[in-house]
Amino acid sequence: MFKISDVLKPKWITTFQNTRASQQTGQRQKKWSFSDPELQRKKRVASYKAYTMEGKVKGSIKKSLRWVTDKYLKIMT
Repeated sequence: MFKISDVLKPKWITTFQNTRASQQTGQRQKKWSFSDPELQRKKRVASYKAYTMEGKVKGSIKKSLRWVTDKYLKIMT
């Protein structure tokens, strides 16, 4: 026997629901913790990127001040 909900529901919805259910049962859920190695790696990489950006900003400011100083000295001489 057919149910009315089966007839009215498009096939792609049931297929999507079936794949989602199989994906969720196949995956093992992890608990969040500070000792998670992946989280530690992400934090370490983020700190490297921040350190790199800090160096780029400092270098840019030094170059800008050097340029201003050189222009000032050229005008004054």
